[in-house]
Amino acid sequence: ARPTSATLPGRPREWPPRHTWPCTRPCSAIRTLPTADGVDVLSLSFGFDNVSIHQDPVALATFAAAERNVFVAASAGNAGAGPKSLHNGIPWVLTVAAGTMDRQFQGRVELGNGSVSVSGSSLHPRSNAATPAAPVIYIADCAEATRELVRGKILFCRQGRRLSDPLFSLKDSKAVGGVFIINDTTSSSWLEFLLKISFREPAIFVTPGEGQKLGKYVKSHPEARLRFGITSFDLRPAPTVTTFSSRGPSPSFPSVMKPDIMGPGSFILAAWPNSNNAAADHRSDFNLLSGTSMSCPHLAGVAALIKKAHPDWSPAAVRSAMMTTADTVDLSGRPIQDASPKKGPATGFAMGAGQVNPSKALNPGLVYDLNSADYVRLLCAMNLTAAQIRAITRSVVDNSCSSSSLDLNYPSFVAFFSRSSEVLELRRTLTNVGQEMATYSAAVTPMDGLQVRVVPQHLVFKGNGDKLSFKLVIQSVILKKKKKKFQKSGYLKWVEDGGGKHIVQSPIVATNIHSY
Repeated sequence: ARPTSATLPGRPREWPPRHTWPCTRPCSAIRTLPTADGVDVLSLSFGFDNVSIHQDPVALATFAAAERNVFVAASAGNAGAGPKSLHNGIPWVLTVAAGTMDRQFQGRVELGNGSVSVSGSSLHPRSNAATPAAPVIYIADCAEATRELVRGKILFCRQGRRLSDPLFSLKDSKAVGGVFIINDTTSSSWLEFLLKISFREPAIFVTPGEGQKLGKYVKSHPEARLRFGITSFDLRPAPTVTTFSSRGPSPSFPSVMKPDIMGPGSFILAAWPNSNNAAADHRSDFNLLSGTSMSCPHLAGVAALIKKAHPDWSPAAVRSAMMTTADTVDLSGRPIQDASPKKGPATGFAMGAGQVNPSKALNPGLVYDLNSADYVRLLCAMNLTAAQIRAITRSVVDNSCSSSSLDLNYPSFVAFFSRSSEVLELRRTLTNVGQEMATYSAAVTPMDGLQVRVVPQHLVFKGNGDKLSFKLVIQSVILKKKKKKFQKSGYLKWVEDGGGKHIVQSPIVATNIHSY
């Protein structure tokens, strides 16, 4: 859904939004929207940046939804890999990051008689068809290609300083097609560029490695044809966190780790309401889009499945089930990677708890549950005024503020340190949603420079609905200089005794507040 004057109060919005406006009196109307139709699950693929929590229409509406047992999934945003770039970092919603899949839409360059070929990415809609054989002309920089040089030929060139150079070199050139060496085929800007150009033009995008291979063959086989409409599966590594997916920590609630979880959000094929697809220059009832607006509905769908199986579960219990059963390794069995320029294993501020696993989420064993009173206690600990809290909760602040706490019973842990040897205690309560007595033992992954322990080490549940508490104790031993930035990641696992039928896993991120 895209916010307009018909769906949200205020003036019409451009999309994606560049600005926000403060929530004044008309914002009260949004509070009734989530529950007026009796829905169980909401998917919100929009958000507001740089707006105070008590003026955020999404925060106000979703708090009312949580009070009425409505589950809300919200997109994290597409602002890229910088810290604190996400929106919808609200503790009463599921904040969704975007990941890649093991599927790629490709084209193939067939040289000579077709015995040698090189594959690359392409969205050109010509299904399983090849261009006529044509001579290949190599130009080192796409910006130097001219219409006279490429007419009737296949242009083979390298991306110049500007990502748009291949577009201009091929557009209206009367070339048979183009093969472009792109410097970084993992960047979000490249993804958007691919969407814009390869629908319209017969273009194939190759990595520098494939481009080098192709260059060797072109010298001896200067004729080729281009084939499109190829879909490849089982690509590695997958999933990865996309470069465009916004990162945490949450500007509004830094004590709660955000995003919560990751879902498929790169090149998602889905039904498209406009029969005339202007982006593709052809008529289609389907489209390919990338963004957290695509990953968010996936998680909303999983939530609907869980609500159907467990109609008495709260939205917090549903969220916990998805987070504590998420996958943290990719299809190769390696830790899920971050596709941002720094690369390496993804942290909780990039992918949350990991990639959603719908089958496991239906039977999590234990859940971290919450209610609206817990959220009020969190708000009370955030130095908000009574009027600001009342704007969110729509009620007079009562005795809840006498027990205010930033330590929410959340299925993830974030610890901000300001000095060396500081000790932080994070308390949680787990509820048994299994059908029998069960004993769980704690296991914590080693985190360099930190001492981490769990008290107690074992939890013995007597039956369904039984609740037991523990605390996670983290001590920093590496902060020698206040200005030195660090971020360490790990996991707490509660493993059921007797074979590990259930493993309840929560991400941990420890960092120093001076980093942000």
